[in-house]
Amino acid sequence: MPILNILKAGDVDEFDNLPLFTGEARKRFFCLTKESVKTLSDINAPLDFLNAEDYENILDSKGKIRITLYKILLFIYIVKGIKSGTLSILYSYKYRAFDDYLIPLEYWNANKKELFSRAGLENFSDFTKVEAKRRAKWDEQLEKTNKAIESGKNEYSSIDADGKIKVKTPAKEETLKDRD
Repeated sequence: MPILNILKAGDVDEFDNLPLFTGEARKRFFCLTKESVKTLSDINAPLDFLNAEDYENILDSKGKIRITLYKILLFIYIVKGIKSGTLSILYSYKYRAFDDYLIPLEYWNANKKELFSRAGLENFSDFTKVEAKRRAKWDEQLEKTNKAIESGKNEYSSIDADGKIKVKTPAKEETLKDRD
């Protein structure tokens, strides 16, 4: 559900899980008007999420708060928080906290062998063995790649006079769609 669909006046229960909205601040957010707010102390809403530049910009030349700008900045920060994963929405499937998507730790610890077996991943249950095997393959491939670069067999890379690797990107092949 897009954030703006749940942000409607009077419907403040959706914000119980948002750290920006706690206690009375979340209710007062919906009551902010030019008439009701004169100074920063009148706003009684979260301000600590704003960076210094945004904080200065919410004040007009007379020192009064620009309510519309505050609300816009709040929405921008909420969206950034949701996209980055630093802010989650409790009742959302798409924007839940990352840990909510994981198997609960207690269940994992009690049923690890069964879960690996059901997934057909028994060979991956011992990380130390898996890591050693993968590291050996990685080292082997890295050595092979480095030898190909040093010998000049790798046509997409070379070493310049300073000893730095230069990567050549092949030209994109033209498709029929590109011609139209």
